[in-house]
Amino acid sequence: MTTNERDVRMLRNDQLGLKDITRSLDVDNDWVCGGTTSFTSFAAGEPFNSAGADPDLIPVPSGANVAVTIPLASAEMSFAAVDDGGCTMSAFVMSKPVPPPDYRLLGDRALDIDLECSDDGHICLAYDEADVIGAEADLVLWHRGVSGWEDITDSIDPVNNVICGFAASFSPFAVGELSDYTGLHLIPYPSALSSQEFDRVVEFNASRSSCYEEAYDHLGIVYPVNLNCTFTWDFGGPGTVIGGNGNDTIEFEYDDFGSYTATVIMTEDISGLTVSDTVTAEAAKVEPPPRSMDFSVSVNGNQLTLSAASIPTDIARIYVYWGDRKQTTIADSPGTILANGVVHRYLRGGGYNIRVVTIDAAYNSLEYTFAEDSDLAVILP
Repeated sequence: MTTNERDVRMLRNDQLGLKDITRSLDVDNDWVCGGTTSFTSFAAGEPFNSAGADPDLIPVPSGANVAVTIPLASAEMSFAAVDDGGCTMSAFVMSKPVPPPDYRLLGDRALDIDLECSDDGHICLAYDEADVIGAEADLVLWHRGVSGWEDITDSIDPVNNVICGFAASFSPFAVGELSDYTGLHLIPYPSALSSQEFDRVVEFNASRSSCYEEAYDHLGIVYPVNLNCTFTWDFGGPGTVIGGNGNDTIEFEYDDFGSYTATVIMTEDISGLTVSDTVTAEAAKVEPPPRSMDFSVSVNGNQLTLSAASIPTDIARIYVYWGDRKQTTIADSPGTILANGVVHRYLRGGGYNIRVVTIDAAYNSLEYTFAEDSDLAVILP
């Protein structure tokens, strides 16, 4: 045997497969008995040890208020009293145990423990939140004795993902939930698209999410039935909802630039089943800056000096088109150079329209002409 002897079961094999028909077990005389309403193949069996090895052996010291840890299943067991001399606890993880009616076991596994130096104890079993389909508050800690599974739950800690209960004997323990949820499929698919027109605006979209239930036709073929799901959002930062349908599409304007982690919670309306997912949103700067530069010119004969005030500090390059088919490119400290004045000599007098193009560090381009600043229209003698 690779498991605990008291887990031996009488099994009947018929057209529906193996069925547990155990009624009594005598470990002292190596007898297992069962009841049957039909006669076919019978066998004694034990649960499959998914660890593929001998059970873990954990020392249990004698005394009062004794607690031991079972690393194999992230479990802890405490005893009000342990017999003198203590004993060794045997523990292993069994896979695919037959679950209680109408329930599924998280991870399709159970923790099997056995010891002889205490009659009862309090067990706390950790569970993986990713295995939970329904609400954590509805989880059940199951204990299986000779008469079947029994609910021993006395507390649930959804923050630390631990469920506890008191066991009057020792045998397999498992965490379960109603199997009604197993046919429900809630698959969130959120996206976050930064606006290309407005600063700090992000369009959140979860309309491609799936919300359906599996159903079967008269031939037993499964097909999806669409259900109604609602969506709630946590945008990961302060801001204002400025558009969308208030459900699976939301247009949100953040108060500040930056990267945010947004969370969408998807809820099936009838069962209350919820799932969530996250998406990264970029509150980006995309609007071109306003025109702020104030130009001035001075004319000395056919020589003109162009300067400007209120030059943005992030200007990376300036192009000046003098109106006579000549141009000047300022790439090194362009703001300082233009502030001190740029000189251009014309070959002849007359009227000229100057055009100035600036490019900032974010590659935003702005153009200034006499329409924005009348000083850019000049007349030379």
